Amino acid sequence: MQAGQIVYKIDNLDQTVAQMRRKGYIVEYGKEKNPYNALVYFSEGPYLELMARTGVPKVIKTLMGILGFAKLANRFKRWDSAAEGNISIALEISEADMAGIYQYLKKVKKIKVYKMSANRVDIHRRKLSCTCLFTEYIDMPFFVTEFSDNPTPQKHTHPNGGKRISNIEVQVDSREYTLFMEIIERFNLKKDLDFKITKGNFKIQYSVDGVKIPNQ
Repeated sequence: MQAGQIVYKIDNLDQTVAQMRRKGYIVEYGKEKNPYNALVYFSEGPYLELMARTGVPKVIKTLMGILGFAKLANRFKRWDSAAEGNISIALEISEADMAGIYQYLKKVKKIKVYKMSANRVDIHRRKLSCTCLFTEYIDMPFFVTEFSDNPTPQKHTHPNGGKRISNIEVQVDSREYTLFMEIIERFNLKKDLDFKITKGNFKIQYSVDGVKIPNQ
């Protein structure tokens, strides 16, 4: 299991994209029309999502609450209203592990879990899809499967020489840490871990080409 995506909340999408481009990073919007996020891909490690909003309409979040998905809706609401900074991390797993984790959390741990498909057409007209798995714990990292069409360029170096995100550290509270470690052990996911998880107040930090990026 490896980190696949880091979600960084921003206030102004166009302004942030311009700033990143001035710093020498290749940035692309998530979609052509009315984008709400932008992506910075690296040849090594996860990609960075610059998210102005989740893109989940208010009416959909209201319906989610009515239909029994209130805690998932609350996660999206928190992301929409969050201050600038690192707000979440996605961990990439196989379809088989996702199915096992879903059943384990739902039937053994009796925890609400939400599995959903994520689909979009990117600016290159590629149809990208993956499966996401969220728990009821808002600060818990979420799980994703590989994209149907890998959007990460091969041997991708930014104009400024940037190649990777590394030294990833995730801090979550004791309850979420314990659950996460149980999942790691039960599904033998220690292999190839490229991040460190510890107990404490929620925080994500990492290095972009050696420059440490803490929560704001």
